[in-house]
Amino acid sequence: STLKALGSGLGALGARTFERRDLMNALRRAQLFSGRLERVEMEVAEGVCRIRGEDAVLGSAAETLATEGEGPAMKFAFNIRYLLEGLALFGSDRIHFEYNEPNTPVLIHSGDRDSSLYIVMPMKLE
Repeated sequence: STLKALGSGLGALGARTFERRDLMNALRRAQLFSGRLERVEMEVAEGVCRIRGEDAVLGSAAETLATEGEGPAMKFAFNIRYLLEGLALFGSDRIHFEYNEPNTPVLIHSGDRDSSLYIVMPMKLE
C-alpha cells in the first residue's frame, strides 16, 4: 500500500497524495481569509481534504479537494506562507503528505523520498 511504501521509514500514521497545482490554488484562495496569523486549516479524511481560512473581519472561505491515501482522519493548522513556500519547491504534479498527529511535523515530498523532502510544523489547533 502507499502508506507502507512511503511511511514505513518514518512510522507515519497517515499519508495523503494531492495534485500539487490544485492544492496550491486552494491554499492561495484560503490565504485571502487567513488573517493576521496567516493560519489555514486542513482536515484530511477518506478521499477528501477540507481547506479553510477564516478572518474575523473578512469572513471565511472553505473548499474540498479530492485526495488519495490512507490513515486516520486528522485536522491540522498551518502558517500558509510556510506551507506554500515548501510546495513551490517541488516540480512534480503530485505531492505527498505524511503525518502522525496534529501537532507534530508533516513530511512533504514528491513521491521519491531519495529526492527533496520538506518538513513543516503545524500550528497549535484551537
